[in-house]
Amino acid sequence: MTKLPFTHPIALVTGAGRGIGAATAEALAEAGAHVILVARTAGDLENVEECIYQKGGSATIAPMDITNLGSCRHLAASVAGRWPALDIIVLAAARFDPPTSVTDLSSSSLTQMLSVNAVAQQNLLSSFHSLLQKSASARVIGLTIPEDSSINAYGGGYRASKRAMESLLLCYSAENEALNTIKLALAELKPVATDTRKRIFPDEDQNLLRSPKDAAEHIIKLIKQDYKNGWQGII
Repeated sequence: MTKLPFTHPIALVTGAGRGIGAATAEALAEAGAHVILVARTAGDLENVEECIYQKGGSATIAPMDITNLGSCRHLAASVAGRWPALDIIVLAAARFDPPTSVTDLSSSSLTQMLSVNAVAQQNLLSSFHSLLQKSASARVIGLTIPEDSSINAYGGGYRASKRAMESLLLCYSAENEALNTIKLALAELKPVATDTRKRIFPDEDQNLLRSPKDAAEHIIKLIKQDYKNGWQGII
């Protein structure tokens, strides 16, 4: 795999314990980055870290709750204490509760999806903004659902939370465009065969879906490009 366009890049990946996040973290490490692995479960992160080390890469695990602003601030301070800048952040963490009608959607489920899919993203951007600014050309990658997604009826809570995330990231992109030091890409992903999706859609044939590794390869390809700020479409 060709290397990333940075010297000794530092990358942070959320949702790095499983699925798309784990595959992206492994691909970033293979491409030469030291990867900060962020997820709730330490055991999952340790497994990913071991895979990275076995392939000659390097990583640091950070088990934490990204919906907690104090935890995000603490991690940012720890990163700043070890490295001069953060070059890449991939916002792969997401919450997707079982589909239900808008009228049956519980306030708890909606709140939790908004918290992970939108509020947590703002927590991370506000906490790591100064470190991203210190990179020569920082990359921020946000992952969302295709605009033509079939998740329409019975997916109102998830769709609302992802659209909120998109608005936050696109505004952040516009706010930083003039500085030209932080480049944000909002990329649409077609369905990926993850454990979470299998749990939500048990009757779906995952053999027909793209693998997390394939999705990760497209994310890495995007990071290596001199892309235009903002919406990237389907990758």
